Amino acid sequence: MVDLGAGLDTLYFWLKTEMQLESNSTAEGGGKFGGRKPEELTFFELDFPMVINKKTKTVLKKSRELGLGAHLAARASDHTMENSVFHIRQLKLENYRMVGCDIRRVEETKDLLGEAGFNVMANTLFLSECVLVYMQSLHADEVLKMCRGLCANSS
Repeated sequence: MVDLGAGLDTLYFWLKTEMQLESNSTAEGGGKFGGRKPEELTFFELDFPMVINKKTKTVLKKSRELGLGAHLAARASDHTMENSVFHIRQLKLENYRMVGCDIRRVEETKDLLGEAGFNVMANTLFLSECVLVYMQSLHADEVLKMCRGLCANSS
């Protein structure tokens, strides 16, 4: 899942909790998540570098409360990576990645997603709650084309 313009949203943590609750209480293949477990989902959050930098620091600081374990902040360098363009630290956990970027710069965004471990062969849901309405339609069109192009099975 790729969340475009994620901001300080906590969707990943809600989704992870809901999936865990469901997988503990329903039969295989049932429920709104189709029996999928949180560890089967890799969640990417994209936003401006300043936002991702702030969110990374906040998540590391509040890792225990967010259900990520208390060790994250103590070993931050093990759980973050440097953004090659903007030179900020961004979170990189096994199933949760943050990417600081300007999504209007689509080639750069694709490169940064790749560095964060995005797999073009994986089934992917792109989520855009409001970000596209804040940009010129030319940029929004390019972002949508980028999303389609990042899906290997797009036709």
